[in-house]
Amino acid sequence: MALNRELVGKSYPGTAPWVVAADHVRAYALATQSENPRYVDPLVAGGQVAPPIYGVVVGQRAVEQLLLDPELAVDTTQLLHTEQHMRFGEPMRPGEALTYEAIVVAIGDERGGENLDVALRVRRSDGSLAYDSLVRLFIRTPGVKRTGQERRADIPGVLKRSLPPQITASSSPLFEQTLHVADDQSLRYADASGDYNPIHRDPALAKAAGLPGIILHGMCTLAMAQNALVDQGGGGDPALLKALGGSFTRRVQPGDDLTVRAHAAAESQGVRTIGFEVTKQNGKAVIKDGVAEFAR
Repeated sequence: MALNRELVGKSYPGTAPWVVAADHVRAYALATQSENPRYVDPLVAGGQVAPPIYGVVVGQRAVEQLLLDPELAVDTTQLLHTEQHMRFGEPMRPGEALTYEAIVVAIGDERGGENLDVALRVRRSDGSLAYDSLVRLFIRTPGVKRTGQERRADIPGVLKRSLPPQITASSSPLFEQTLHVADDQSLRYADASGDYNPIHRDPALAKAAGLPGIILHGMCTLAMAQNALVDQGGGGDPALLKALGGSFTRRVQPGDDLTVRAHAAAESQGVRTIGFEVTKQNGKAVIKDGVAEFAR
């Protein structure tokens, strides 16, 4: 069943402000394998803050409204997360009340299904930016051919896709870090993020959806990469990370080993841009065209 393109431009606002809780920030950080004191210690110098990517958790309820809207007609069992692009304001802190909304930006044909672009916005009580995101989802519909047709809403301020920095084949890595995906990683991330899509939790339902078994949330993989980038590229200071994005190219499963490989790219107007990728133990990329921007 095709997505309802009449809903392009529709907004799904949160029903109540999200109040950031210290315990939840800590749980989310631990569920993504980070023990950065800025996330897990309420008594840390400078005060506890949420990981930059935590904004996706705040807006998850608005995204759920969108995905479960019967008029939009999204088959969540056939949904794949293919891209994520984010911009961050000042770090979110425990006690802050945040508003959020998800907006249908575009629906377009793709070989084997349709792309669904969603903007996710999180704001402080004074209207200032906490988190902005552009999400691309792919809804599998076997037999559908790419036609190039797309319906897109002209929404001011929607993020553009991050352009990966030019990295030459001879570029030496700025750093590499290998991470192991725990057997219960997707279960812990589901509880911390609120994303309970059964393909991340139920082996039988995942296989019924045509998958080899439970797969890890793309956002958990990206959050793990974010942790490595903040710790090694930003000196452990999450306030320096101002943008993050990339494309999800392959599935990650429990038991996989992931390597985050970062390359120094460019510095301009007080911003340091780092390119990165994440690969599996077989050397194949699961996140490509990664971009991280740090304030200097």
